[in-house]
Amino acid sequence: IYESCVVKQATKLPVGTIVEVSKKGVLVATGANCLLIEKLQFPNGKPLKVSDYLNGNNIDKSIALGKER
Repeated sequence: IYESCVVKQATKLPVGTIVEVSKKGVLVATGANCLLIEKLQFPNGKPLKVSDYLNGNNIDKSIALGKER
């Protein structure tokens, strides 16, 4: 994660769950509020704004980050 900000939004989803994906970023549930990930880097890739990444890729909503499948 390269850029993010706290969004004062409550959710009942488990911590680490993707709440919403938009051109603004990936909104992730935390203990009290949400974290909006605005810029990220995948392994062997370069840092990208989420809006740029979404131009050719999808990020599934409602998955939990950091959990093995």
